Amino acid sequence: KILKREKIWLTEGALKADIATDMLSRNFNREQLELYGDTFLATPGVNAWQAVLPVLKQMEVKEINLAFDRDFSSNPYVMQALKDFMTYAKDEGYHVNMVTWGKDDGKGIDDLLLIGKTPTITPIF
Repeated sequence: KILKREKIWLTEGALKADIATDMLSRNFNREQLELYGDTFLATPGVNAWQAVLPVLKQMEVKEINLAFDRDFSSNPYVMQALKDFMTYAKDEGYHVNMVTWGKDDGKGIDDLLLIGKTPTITPIF
């Protein structure tokens, strides 16, 4: 049976998602978890985001907190994957929040949460 969640976090890599899931409840209060969700999904890599598309539909997701690695701003391949995902998500009617953090706070969302910080979450569409 597929878990149903309206709000999920999407990141790169299963290990990052596992760590981030464990740390989320330590860094977010109950209201924040209700607002943004408490479930992470992972792509096998930034360029393989299409692999999660059937899962998003089966879970009946409506809102995605997109937490790709911090290098999206400096790596053109990651930026292109981000743009491609955003185009798809917009066309499919998902609400997307961009999840970002400072360059000194780690490469992945797991790194950020492990040091006890929370990301900036910005609604995109």
